[in-house]
Amino acid sequence: MCQSTEPITMKHRLAEGPMSAHQAIELGLSLAREIKNRHAKGMVLAYLDPDHIQWDGASATILENAPALSPYSAPEQLAGSQPDERSDIFSFGAVLLHMATGQAPFGGQTPEEWKAAQTAREASLPDGVPPGLARVLNRCLEMAPNQRYQTTRALAVELKLLASELRRSRAAIDLHKRLFAIEAQLAALTAGQTAHKTEHDGATSAFRQSLEDLAARTKDHAAERAAASAAIDSIQDTLRDIELKVEAQRCAITSIESSLAQTDEVIEHMVDTFDLVNRPALEPEASVGAAPPETE
Repeated sequence: MCQSTEPITMKHRLAEGPMSAHQAIELGLSLAREIKNRHAKGMVLAYLDPDHIQWDGASATILENAPALSPYSAPEQLAGSQPDERSDIFSFGAVLLHMATGQAPFGGQTPEEWKAAQTAREASLPDGVPPGLARVLNRCLEMAPNQRYQTTRALAVELKLLASELRRSRAAIDLHKRLFAIEAQLAALTAGQTAHKTEHDGATSAFRQSLEDLAARTKDHAAERAAASAAIDSIQDTLRDIELKVEAQRCAITSIESSLAQTDEVIEHMVDTFDLVNRPALEPEASVGAAPPETE
């Protein structure tokens, strides 16, 4: 739907198609308030139709005009009776129905044909018209004036309640959409978390297995180191025993060597003693055959 930069008539706007229910209700409330203000001044329009409503793309204003008949006129007006506020309410309902459906409500070329179309109108409205709006439209378009809203004040109050209800409904729908989007995001997040958890659990399990393998290897290495350490301690003890034995043997050898030296000294002393004792006996034998000493 396009938005005009210059004011056009509602007829030109509706040639493009229907308004949304929300826009039709909000715009209808604005028009109903304007009609109410004119009624408060004692004015009856008796000419309300899309040709006499100005549209600027965002709001609408009722144009001034002399009373005239149209397919939007109330049936009593078409019958020649003097129009009153309730006649304007019928015309307003016909215009609002056109805004909500995009179709002129009553066909024909003459007042008689228009009235016949009004009489043949069914209360059921297209599915796209919300029930609350359908209720307001059907009451505005009652053939008998005393069955319609009796004042535009009551009509405006009804439209205001309907607009508020529709805004709350739209807010609820928007909230539902946001909640649905949040739920979808949560579902995606949960799925992602589940995938991450599965991946994390797999990585954790593999890491735990690696730790267990490392612990087992460490335990085996610790046992090997303990056995090697025990073997080294045993070897060191054996070496210390050997060193002690070697030291003992060294001491024994030293003692023997000392005893042998002492023995050598004793033998040598005995030999010297023997020589000393036996020397006189040996000396004559040594002098036998020797020349007598010379005499002076």
